[in-house]
Parts: sequence; structure tokens; C-alpha cells
Amino acid sequence: TQSTWEFRNMAVPLIDVPMDLGVAVALVLFYGLISHLYAVTPGRIIAGYVTDARGKPLKYRLNGLLTLVVLLSIVLFLHSRGTIHIAWLYRNFTQAVVAAVAIGLIASVAALLWGLRTPMEKRNNARRANTIDRPNAIDHQQPAKSWNLLEQFYYGLEFNPRAGLYDIKMLLYLIGAATLETIILSAVAEHYTVNEGISVAMLAYAFMMTWFVVEY
Repeated sequence: TQSTWEFRNMAVPLIDVPMDLGVAVALVLFYGLISHLYAVTPGRIIAGYVTDARGKPLKYRLNGLLTLVVLLSIVLFLHSRGTIHIAWLYRNFTQAVVAAVAIGLIASVAALLWGLRTPMEKRNNARRANTIDRPNAIDHQQPAKSWNLLEQFYYGLEFNPRAGLYDIKMLLYLIGAATLETIILSAVAEHYTVNEGISVAMLAYAFMMTWFVVEY
């Protein structure tokens, strides 16, 4: 079928795909929109299981589902206005994967370099955060000063980093979930365009993946 042919032609080795600057810029703007919505969308405040240096549970604002609804509403509005096509991520999927990997690596290296600016004695020096059930876990771990650069890149230099309104861990969870749901919506839209309808298999796929995102 036409859809099978398109899928096979899309599944090319990523190593052969050059970076598309336009797709990369679009993804950065998309991630920026999610980040902005995360900061301004209200949510329920709860105490988590991770604790700070004083043993007090960290507070988290749970606004992921509302942020996702607002984001998808914006995407649908822009599609209705002809600004973007709702199937854009599907149609540029391979380029988007390459761009996303590049953006992730750049952001990770930048975070590492930023963390290395912190004096050694002020860095978190453990592979595990303090939690309610293990409030002194950090005291029994290997010091950070004995790690090589690769270990510092993998384990990080700060537990639960926060910057203003942003809890970095929660933000990254949200960016991943929101991007996945947008890809699902994009794939459904392209399937509908190509086949002039939506099959039961596609509906089942979209429902199960959306259930996973919402429950997550």
C-alpha cells in the first residue's frame, strides 16, 4: 500500500541524513513552548519522595496533563490557521530524530560544563539522591572527585536541579511525554490523509499510546 511504501522509504539509516537547520530550529521552538507552558500552567503541589540536604521532601507541581491539553490545543489551532500542518512531525520524522539527538547532546554537554563550574566541595557527591526511606544515602557513596569526566556526564553533578520555576527533571519528563503525544497525533493525521479514513488498527495504536502518555 501507499502508507507501507512511505514507511519503508522513511526508515533510512540516520547516519545518512544531514542535519536540517529548519527542523532543528522548529524543535527548539517547540521545546521552548512546552517549557513556557510548564512554567505558567497551574497545577497541584505535592511533596515527593526525594529530600533536600536537610531531609525535607521536595515539592513538585503536577501540571503535566493540563499542559499537554493546552499544547495540543495550540497545535490544532495553528493547523486550522494553516501555520503548520498537523502531520509535520511525521513527515519530517527522520530529520526530527537527528535534530532531537543533536539538541539533547548539546544540552547535556552544556549542563555538564555548567556543573563543572561549581567548586568540588559544593557538588553532590553521590550516585543516589537522599530519599524519605534513605535520608542519608549520599553519606555512604563514592565522592565525586574520584569520578572521571564520563562518569560525571552520566551521573550528573547535581540532584534534582532547579532554576526558578523549573524543576529540570519534571520538565524533561513533560517534554518527552508531550512530544510523544504530538507524534501520535501527527501519525494519525497522516494516516487519515493517505487512506481517507482511520483504520481500527490505527485507532487502537493511538488509544493505547495516548493512554500511556496520560497515565504517565
